[in-house]
Amino acid sequence: GTTRDTVEESASMGGVPIVLVDTAGLRDSDDKVEQIGIERTTQAIAGADLVILVLDGSQTLDDDDRKVLSFIEKMSSDNILVVINKEDLGQTISEEAVLEKLPGVRIISTSLIGKGAVEAARKVSEAIGEMYDLSSINVKETNIVTNERHVHLLRKRYSAILAGIGTVLADDPMLNCRTEEGVDPVRVICDSCLRIPLDSRILQTARQIPTIIAVAGNTLKIPGAAVQVMKIQDMGAEVVSCGEDRVDLRRLMEILGKRKIDSVLVEGGGSIHGSVRDEGLAQKAVVYVGNVLIGGLGAPSPVKGTGAGCMKDASQLEHLSVEQLGEDLCITGYFPQTKNVKGE
Repeated sequence: GTTRDTVEESASMGGVPIVLVDTAGLRDSDDKVEQIGIERTTQAIAGADLVILVLDGSQTLDDDDRKVLSFIEKMSSDNILVVINKEDLGQTISEEAVLEKLPGVRIISTSLIGKGAVEAARKVSEAIGEMYDLSSINVKETNIVTNERHVHLLRKRYSAILAGIGTVLADDPMLNCRTEEGVDPVRVICDSCLRIPLDSRILQTARQIPTIIAVAGNTLKIPGAAVQVMKIQDMGAEVVSCGEDRVDLRRLMEILGKRKIDSVLVEGGGSIHGSVRDEGLAQKAVVYVGNVLIGGLGAPSPVKGTGAGCMKDASQLEHLSVEQLGEDLCITGYFPQTKNVKGE
């Protein structure tokens, strides 16, 4: 159907994390919704490490196919994999026609009939493994690096990353995207009482990476607050007031939405996770489980907030998927009725 959204899922190939992005098609259209989808498709292609182009092998190349080929021909063939599907119906499409547009590109043929889906997955996996030499990666030795890369791949896919002041004070993070051709998301820090240190890495890099500090309105009325705000602004960050005694997350999301920030990755401690859940703003959860048990009465919860008074009020995730990242697990689930909405 007509869509303007991209659909994403995380997966693991030989212990190496990958993010799969399915997009709307590329075609000429006067429909405004389709035009938005096409624009997002071009952005996704531009930011992808690998483009997998699936063609219907039972048909000759049509105008839409040629449009896509023309769009991606400017890319290096090393970053393109062409999959000619429906080989069970006989291959009508000409590989020569594809190679004419994409010289040297890798082409494989597949069918999803019977056990064909398993074979297709194997062919695609092998092709990607050869193109990127995944066999050279020692998963056990790079377990921490693999999981960190998985996080950075997530950051790469979102317009903004949201964290609480507790995370800034405890870890002094950068909250940037450290992947090839990755674009840093807008960093949004919930800091109700304006406690962010001027020497934090967030503020020290605010001129290089767009940064928003969200504060409570009543904090700005305290003597000396205006001076602190000016110092933060002079460092390149923007200070936004939303809420009275504490940051109003719903209001903050409205402000971000008006700035065309349409996807937010919440990455912080239990307090910010709990607040997002309590406000009903959580749409998708990505949970990492390590192979180490720590325990203890004072062990922090990954999700705080008000919590659930009884089990029937607990958050029930749907459409669960589990992938192994080295010796750790990544569990992805969606909150009810929000599976196709992008946000975590």
